[in-house]
Amino acid sequence: MTWDSAELAKVCYNTALTVKLAIANTVAMFCDALPGADCDEVMGAVKLATRRVCSPAYFLSGMGDGGSCHPRDNIALPTTPTSSTSPTTSTITS
Repeated sequence: MTWDSAELAKVCYNTALTVKLAIANTVAMFCDALPGADCDEVMGAVKLATRRVCSPAYFLSGMGDGGSCHPRDNIALPTTPTSSTSPTTSTITS
C-alpha cells in the first residue's frame, strides 16, 4: 500500500466510525421524540444485520444496493418524529 493510500484509508476508517456514531445519535434523538421507541432496542435490531450493515459489504465502489424502500426511507429519516402519530410511525404500523 502506498503512503497516500494508507493515509486515505485512515481518514476513511475514522469517517466510517463517525457515520456510525451519527446514525446512533440520530436514532437516539428520534427515540427521545417517540415515547414508545427505545434507542437500545432499535440499534440492537440494526446490529443484527451482520451480512450488510455491520459487515465489509458495500465498501467497494460501483453499483450500490437498491430497493423501492431505500429512497422512501432516506427521505423519511430526516423528518424527526414528534409524536407516535408521525408519518414515519403510521407507515410502520399500517
